[in-house]
This record gives sequence, C-alpha cells and structure tokens, in this order.
Amino acid sequence: MHIQEILSLLKDAPFSQAARNILARLNTQTVDTASILAAVHPMKDEYRALEIQYRTVENLLASIRQRSYQIHYSIIQSQALLAPIRRVPDDLLLEIFVAAKALGPATMMAIMGTCRRWRHIALSHQHFWKELVLTGTERVVFIHSQLYPCICIIQ
Repeated sequence: MHIQEILSLLKDAPFSQAARNILARLNTQTVDTASILAAVHPMKDEYRALEIQYRTVENLLASIRQRSYQIHYSIIQSQALLAPIRRVPDDLLLEIFVAAKALGPATMMAIMGTCRRWRHIALSHQHFWKELVLTGTERVVFIHSQLYPCICIIQ
C-alpha cells in the first residue's frame, strides 16, 4: 500500500489537531523516513499523556465505586438497627421461643442462627436445654448452654 492510500484512509480518522497538521504536511511533501519519525513522535507523546490521564480517571472511578459500596453497606446496617423486631423485649422473645420449641429442634437451631441476641436469649434459658430429644431423622448440631446441664434422650 502506498503512502497516498494510507493518507486517504486516515483523513477521516478522529485525530487531534496536531495529528491532522502532520498528516497534511506529509500529504504535500516527499515522504522520507526521517519526516515520518518526526511526525509520529508528537503523536506518541500525546498518546502517553492520554494513557496517564486514562489511568488516573480509572483509579478515581475505582475509589469512588469502593466508597459508594461502603456507604451503601453502612446504610443497610443502619436501617437494620431500626427494624421493629429489635424493639421487642427479651422476655417477650423468650415466650415466642418457648412456643416455637414445640415445632422441633430445627426451629430452635434456626432461631439461634438468626442473630447474636437471639442466640444469647435461647442459650441462656434452661427451659430449652434441660432436655434434647433426637429421633435420628433430623440432622441436629448439638450446642448447649455452659450455664445449664443438658440431658440427651436418643429415641
């Protein structure tokens, strides 16, 4: 491909004004290696400058994205503190847990896995852990209160 064909292909390409001036000069002059190298050098400098700016913007966007995720997580945590269940007194929760105990050991394990507060309430009351019945049909992880002894009955 000749230089004229290359220049005709590049005339509509989105270049900076400096690159357009160089291409115009190349179009009117006899082309030699030195003039091509002289024409390419400013474009390389501009390219390097744009790459630096691009990396700077990418780093800034990554920093903004990370801070955005942190703020979003903080909002979610703060809203969870306002949940109505957090205002239910421990003694009322204990009554609910006593009623739920009749549903089986899997229910108690679900209650204990809900949050630290519920786990503490369930483990600190001897009503739940004075007796544990295993029928062999459920898969139960045995956790007991260190405050109260537990009697295990395997049927």
